[in-house]
Amino acid sequence: MDSLNPTKLMLVSVIAFVFGCYMLYTWPPIAADRNFPIVTGKVTDRRQLGQREAEFTIQVSAPPAIVHAHTQKYLLNRVPDEVRFHYTGDSECEVYLIDHEENPLWIALTCMAGAIFPGALAYRGFRIGAR
Repeated sequence: MDSLNPTKLMLVSVIAFVFGCYMLYTWPPIAADRNFPIVTGKVTDRRQLGQREAEFTIQVSAPPAIVHAHTQKYLLNRVPDEVRFHYTGDSECEVYLIDHEENPLWIALTCMAGAIFPGALAYRGFRIGAR
């Protein structure tokens, strides 16, 4: 098995940093929705979209509306028929299921912190190799 050399560590660090930036980019709309009231809705349809994504069609009773939530595919059969989410009142906006979706801010912070450690090891390895 190959050992971890500084180049591989730097590659892991860059990938973790890029993924962390993407998750940080997806966080503001979710954070803005947290100011709206929590609504309970009934899942009327579950569909798999592609290899990794699932879509839920949710019926909101008051006011009557149909909204959509996009999640990871593994949640397709784990989400119950009744779900909770922050509802803006706009049925065109995607909703985020409170009890089932991860907060992208924590994923972003974990990736950024995870990028620092291999990056520091790679930097140290490059410095030692330069001597």
